[in-house]
Parts: sequence; C-alpha cells; structure tokens
Amino acid sequence: MVMRRGSVLVLLCLAACGGASAPPPSAAPPSPPEAGASAGAGAPSAPVEPGAVMVAGDGALGDADGDRAAPDRDGDGLDDSRDKCPDDPEDQDGFEDADGCPDPDNDKDRILDTQDKCPNDPETYNGRQDTDGCPDP
Repeated sequence: MVMRRGSVLVLLCLAACGGASAPPPSAAPPSPPEAGASAGAGAPSAPVEPGAVMVAGDGALGDADGDRAAPDRDGDGLDDSRDKCPDDPEDQDGFEDADGCPDPDNDKDRILDTQDKCPNDPETYNGRQDTDGCPDP
C-alpha cells in the first residue's frame, strides 16, 4: 500500500511540475515556423539562438548579458544610429569613412574617383589635361 501511494505521489508531482508533458528523449524537436508565418504578438518571427533574449520595446535580440548587435542595414560596419546613409554603404576608401556615406568623388572635381588619377586632389580646369582628375602644375 505504501508503494502505491508513493507511485501516485510521483506521478502527481511529475504532472504538476510539467515532467509528464515533456516529450520523450527520442522525439524530434519542434520545427521552426515557416518563413512569413506569424509567431504571435511580440514573438520573434525567426528561430532565436540559445541564450538570446528579447529586449522589451525595441524588438532587438541580445545575448544573456544584455549586449546587442546594433542594426546595420547597408552592411558597411557602421551601426545605423551613427550612419548618415544607413541604406548606402560607405566606400571605405580612407576619405570621410566615419560618416557611413559613399563618396564617389572625394575631391568634388566632378570626375568620379574610379576614373580620377588623383581622387583626393581636385582637377585644375584650365584647358590642359582637364579629364585626368589631377591638379596641373
């Protein structure tokens, strides 16, 4: 009789503690929702990495320490909060790279840097080699 009561108590405890509803070890883990499927209000729509936490209010994911990867829509390495051109990647050419904006004509001489022999020194428009992008002596 004592054995039976003990078994019943164990089963009651398992049911109350959620142990009885846990899937058996051989069961496959649930699949993530399909792309575009809503996971419910406030829930992330994509699978979340273990250890990630949802930061209330802004929808950004962070790790367990609360650190977050800042958004960078254009992938230029500058987070959008500091990027003056968050949808256009910086060209990383050593000229005003901290602003996050591409600079197709660094010296603003109307000759694109890709064709400018001197991209950081403006052309001298004087009728002599005015298409090379370099100042004339």
